[in-house]
Amino acid sequence: MKKTLMNDIIVCLLIVSLFFGLPLGFYTLLIRFFESKNQKDQITYALVLYEEVTAILEENINTKKAKLTEILHNNDIINNIGLRLRIVDTGLNCLYDNEEPHDFFDLTSLMYCDEIKSCLKNNKLACNIRDDYNDSTQKIIYFAYPYAHAGGSTPDFIIFISAPVIKINLSDNLELLLFTTIFLIIVSFVLAFILKKKIISPMILLSKETEKAADENGKFSKTILYGNDREDEIGILSKSFTKVIEKVNYRINEIENLSSDLSHEIKNPLSVIANIAELLESGNFEEEEKKELSKTIISETKKINNIVSKIREAAKIENKIYETDKEVIELDNYIENFVISFSKTSPKLQIIKNLNLTGKKIKINPAVLNLLFSNLLTNARDFADIIKISTKLNSDSAIIIQVEDNGPGIPEEEREKVFMRFYSKRNEEEKFNHDGLGLYLVRFIINSIRGTIAIENSEELGGANFIIKLPL
Repeated sequence: MKKTLMNDIIVCLLIVSLFFGLPLGFYTLLIRFFESKNQKDQITYALVLYEEVTAILEENINTKKAKLTEILHNNDIINNIGLRLRIVDTGLNCLYDNEEPHDFFDLTSLMYCDEIKSCLKNNKLACNIRDDYNDSTQKIIYFAYPYAHAGGSTPDFIIFISAPVIKINLSDNLELLLFTTIFLIIVSFVLAFILKKKIISPMILLSKETEKAADENGKFSKTILYGNDREDEIGILSKSFTKVIEKVNYRINEIENLSSDLSHEIKNPLSVIANIAELLESGNFEEEEKKELSKTIISETKKINNIVSKIREAAKIENKIYETDKEVIELDNYIENFVISFSKTSPKLQIIKNLNLTGKKIKINPAVLNLLFSNLLTNARDFADIIKISTKLNSDSAIIIQVEDNGPGIPEEEREKVFMRFYSKRNEEEKFNHDGLGLYLVRFIINSIRGTIAIENSEELGGANFIIKLPL
């Protein structure tokens, strides 16, 4: 079973239950057992006493009261059984009592006894258990047996038996209660110590390490925090903090790298523009030369604008700005229309279509889809004059889009690099007119919609084969 703090707490509580609850529970059950056993024993003794008294009355039916009283007083069973016996006539007069009355109320209590009245009225046994009027903590079972000579229909006497139930006084068990209380206090301290060691101390350590994880510049210098190797809730919390720190660090590194890359990429065209401006200011140029220099300035300005635009588009996608304007788009129909529009800007480019997604749709912002295909086809156009676009549904019910060309292809060792920001596999002259952000933006878009992109060789056209997998 996986070790967790909750398990530790449950174990601690279980220990308390076992060492505190079980003794008290056992003690209570023991009391109940003795009480129940005593009640059963008293009922048995009462029945024995009733049978003995009945036998004496039957044998001495014509004996005078004084002689009968003497016989009852001398009977061993009556004297040793430990129950109070009273014989009462129908006028509620006590004819015999094996105990001396405790007081006046005890002497007159037979007149108000419900068990005797019920027995006389119904001519059958009446039994009840109630408090002793002298001691409310003492329970007594009262038995009222009817007795009639020679099986008469109405009772001549009532054999009234009082059987006290065993009385368990808590004061007699003070030592056990005192021991239990002291034991509970000790267990509570042990439990508090365990909880402090298992929960409070690790939380304090984790809190302190989290505070110290970031340096003065806000960058996290420590990515693995206390408890990362634990398997309990502290470990889960530590791993969550570690993941957050890693994501923040990755984001900070991305921003730093982007700043560095932008600085480098924008610096070159700005330097060209600045140099041309100085030349124009310091020298006399022919009109044609001025036009050429102006074209260069415009070209470099467009390059800067293009870089900024694509970085801005990537930022929009990352910040989910395009999430609000999604539409359900039938992909094959969209590609048909896009190819028509794209072909107008590239009349010499041959585009072959093999579309097999009839009726299949995806939910996406059209602007994002335009960025995806525009950059993908523009990149292919720079290296080839034939492009083939294929679509199909694979066995996993995912959309597969393939963009193949008849260009030189992409070597295997370059296939990951081409998606890097500002990377361009062109000669120096061609690099001058490209920003290296096209395929970077393509993969950025595909990742944002939970898709994948890979590069293989095109078996049909011999160039590159970009394979895109998108969810429906």
